[in-house]
Amino acid sequence: SFEGPSDSNDYLCLRNKVFTYDPRVYVNNVVDLMESLRDKYGNSIELMTDIHERVDPADAAYVIKQLEAVNMFFVEDAVSPEQGEWLRNVRSQCVTPLALGELFVNSTEWLPLVKDRLLDFIRVHPSMIGGITGAKKCAAVCEAFGVRTAFHGPLDMSPIGHVAQIHIDLAVPNFGIQEFYGAVSEATTEMFPGSPICKDGKLLLANEKPGLGIEFDEKIAAKYPPKTGATGWTEMRLPDGSLHTP
Repeated sequence: SFEGPSDSNDYLCLRNKVFTYDPRVYVNNVVDLMESLRDKYGNSIELMTDIHERVDPADAAYVIKQLEAVNMFFVEDAVSPEQGEWLRNVRSQCVTPLALGELFVNSTEWLPLVKDRLLDFIRVHPSMIGGITGAKKCAAVCEAFGVRTAFHGPLDMSPIGHVAQIHIDLAVPNFGIQEFYGAVSEATTEMFPGSPICKDGKLLLANEKPGLGIEFDEKIAAKYPPKTGATGWTEMRLPDGSLHTP
């Protein structure tokens, strides 16, 4: 029950577009969806779902418990950061792996959850928690508690950020998985020489140049001016028209 755009450019900048989302539809259907995928593909693929904090915590706990039999790789953002204590209830009922953290901005938010082993994957956005140094410190703490990395890599992040994250991935022993929005466009690789390459589900560094190995060409970027307008996903609404979590 999600009315969305057809491509990433439309997704990021839309005018006069209403996004609607019904939490009950998700709760009532996601388990059947995951079970169907598991039945069709067996264990040849890993399965994940992003609740995106868009259902009530009790409903999130119900879904996660039902998904235990599906053998998920992880369930992401079951609750908002301020409702992290709900993860303790989930942990007491099932062993479905949990991922959280893309909204965290300092260690006081993720450290209690990691210390109490309420997470399996840390989803922090490195540029929000201190850059490469902050992310490596976070990964080191997480390693001590058996938590793997799954850094936040959304489609509105530049290739520079993605390359930085790949370097961190290669440097930490508890790497888990790297989020990536898909194939890099020709325009992007033209603007950012050294952008990562996605092949067969794997992210590859394009070169071995010093530093991060990626550059930014401002002259070429001038050919692609940014779009203006409302960012569609920040105006997510429930069926009754009220605003919901982005």
